[in-house]
This record gives sequence, structure tokens and C-alpha cells, in this order.
Amino acid sequence: MNLKDIYEEVAKCNRCGGCQAVCPTYAETRVEWSVARGRIALVRAMIEGKLPVSPETMAPIYECLLCQKCVVNCPSGVRTDQIMLAAREELMKTQGKPTVAKAAVRVIRDPKRFNAAVTLLGYYTKTLRPVTIVTRLERVARVVAKANGLVPRVEGRSLQSMAPKYLKPVADPAHRVAYFIGCATNRLNHAPGVATIEVLQRNRVAVEVPEAVCCGLPAASYGDRETASEMARRNLDHFADLDVEAVVSDCGSCTSTLSEYGELLADDPVYRDRAKAFSAKVRDISQYLVEIDFARPRGEVKTSVTYHDPCHLCRYLKVTAEPRTVLQSIPGVDFREMKEADACCGAAGSYMLTHPQLSEEILGRKVAHVAETKAEVLATSCPACQLNLSYGLKKQAVPARVVHTVELLAQAYRAEEGVARPAGRDATREAKATRQEVAGSGR
Repeated sequence: MNLKDIYEEVAKCNRCGGCQAVCPTYAETRVEWSVARGRIALVRAMIEGKLPVSPETMAPIYECLLCQKCVVNCPSGVRTDQIMLAAREELMKTQGKPTVAKAAVRVIRDPKRFNAAVTLLGYYTKTLRPVTIVTRLERVARVVAKANGLVPRVEGRSLQSMAPKYLKPVADPAHRVAYFIGCATNRLNHAPGVATIEVLQRNRVAVEVPEAVCCGLPAASYGDRETASEMARRNLDHFADLDVEAVVSDCGSCTSTLSEYGELLADDPVYRDRAKAFSAKVRDISQYLVEIDFARPRGEVKTSVTYHDPCHLCRYLKVTAEPRTVLQSIPGVDFREMKEADACCGAAGSYMLTHPQLSEEILGRKVAHVAETKAEVLATSCPACQLNLSYGLKKQAVPARVVHTVELLAQAYRAEEGVARPAGRDATREAKATRQEVAGSGR
């Protein structure tokens, strides 16, 4: 996309300032270029030749979370997210990939590199991280300190390679789906994925787990549309021959990206029809469960729960009621709505590492709202949000644990069957000995 192609969208901004009331970054900085109106003014100046397209002038553009909070509240309907992405794409074309983007894209586009990176991350969490904490070396760079708090224990193997262990025969299935495993669930925390498979099978859904690569969102967010399109084509090839009614994901960001493949590849004569058909089948796990009228559990989970709406799920996909329907269907759950439940938590993929200070300031506001509810559990539907929220709650000493929405439903089904196993990462640790029995590795 050429930057001049979005001039008409840029010109729709009437500078009313309504975005100031809802922008998470502006709420913390109070700087004009940290709000949609200011960022759009910068892009307009670049298009009109009044400012050069350079890393310096683009810094505020990369500071945008792409949360769409301004978009849904704009009286003129300005698609600020599309403008920001077009500007980032222009920088890629004229200046080349920024260093962080270049490194990230090299890793995500190659499953072997990704697995190698995760393996190294695993070694780091077991060896070097304790050293940096003890020696206080982490104070040298805020990003290192943030990474130390964010990175969980890395799973020894990918969920993709272990999927056959969890896939059980479904007698007389009423539905058939393909489960797309996102990168975080695949290698950082299996619990949401295991729960997703369990819950689907409990509802007479036959589950297939095709090989997959990254959905392409990280590349797209950096403005690398070419790589994002490449990832989309590879996933379409992996899912090509499946006879399923839906493609289900437990990650709001992945779900949103997969649902946009039809738009992303609209100009590709080979893939556009397949991409459009694929995107039409994409569903978030809670969305799909409500659509098939999932079995309400009879097992109790006696706890208080509040819910955080991931940006991609609530604004890009307009999925807000479904996760709450799932949570409120669980006997024993005391659901407590928090203030600004749909406000960004500051994760935004790699944003929590590339902009650690601003991310933490945004996260602090979210954690304060969680604390006000006094809920014992914070549920959400995005693995990246889970990482960031867990970090924030721990740092602010808020006694709540973070789990995926579907984990609580799985826990209720287990309680119904007399199997006492908690939701969350503790559940995956119980399976450590079993995992070690399975040899091999993979995505």
C-alpha cells in the first residue's frame, strides 16, 4: 500500500480531539503525538512532503498500540489503525526494516528458527535469568528487567507435537473443527490449548490439529505486509484439505488475523478465493462454543472472576458477550465486571518489550481496576495479555491468578466428572512426568 493511497482516510480526521478521552498512550503521556489526532497529523505532513519519512518522524507511529480504541469512538469513523499500518509499511519500503522488526520477522517466518529461539529462551529462564536477578544486571536495561518478569517457564516441547496425546476419539461427533495453535500457546503455555481441545471434545466436536506457522500478525504490525502474506499462504496450504465447519483459535489476536486473510490476499489470484472461504470459518473458542450451544457444566468452580477484553477480540471482532456467557455458565463462579474491562493492558505483542516503560504505565491502570474487584481470578482470551497481566499483578502484589476463559470451563467439566485439577499453569505442571514419556519434538 502506498502512503498516498490513504490520504483520503487521513483527511477524514477533523481534529476534534475525541480520541484524547480514550487513547491509552495519551492517558499516560499527555503528549499530542501520542494520540490519534497527533499521529494522523504527522502522517499527513509526510504525505504532503512537509516531513520526511524517517525513523525519527515515525517513532510516534510505532508507539501506537493498534488497539482501535480511537477507531470505535471516532465520530468521523477514521481508521487510525489502517493509517498507522500504511505508514509503517512506507517506512519499510523506503528505509528498510527496523532492527527489532528484522530480527522478529526472521524468527517467526521460519519454524526451525522459532523453535531454536524458544529453546534458547528456555535455557535462559533456567540459568541466566537467576544470574541476572542475583547480580542485579537486569537493572542495566529496562527491557531485560521486563523480560525477566514476563517470560514464564518455557514448555519443553511444542503443543503441536504433543497434540495426538490429547486428541481423543469422539463418538458420533456433531461437529468437526480445525484448531489453530498460536505461537504462545504452542511453546510458552500449553494450558489454554489443552483446555480448548478438552472442551471441544466434551461438546461432541471432532478436533483436527493441522501443522501451522505464525498467523502473521507480528509482521503485519511492523508494516511487513509481504511477510504477513507469506505466512497466510503457508497456513492456507496447511489447512487446505480439511473438511471442517470452523477454524477455532484460543488467541484473540490470532483469530482476528486469520479472519483477515481474505482481505490480506484479496489481490492474489491464486489464494484470494481460498483465503476468503477460510476467513469465513474462523472463530474464537468462546464464540464457537456459544454458536453450537455448548453443554453447560454441572461441576462447580467456587471462585470470584473478573474478565479482561483483549483488543483484537472485543474491537476487531466485536466478541465481548461470548466469553462472559462461558464464565457465567460455570456453577460457583462469582463474576465481577471491572472498570474499563475493554481497555488495552499494554501488551500489544512485542510492544511490552519495545516500549517497556509506557507499556507498564498502561498496565498499571488495568491492574488497579482488577484489584478493585477483589476477584481471585482474572480471565482473558489472549496469551500475550495473560503474560502481561500476570507480570502486572505480581509486580503490584495483587493476589489474583490469570487464566484463559476456556481453562475455567475445562475445570468445571473435570469437576463434573470428579477430576480435581486446577485451571492455569499449575495444571500443566502436573502433566510434566507424562510429557516426558513422549519422545520427539516439532513446532
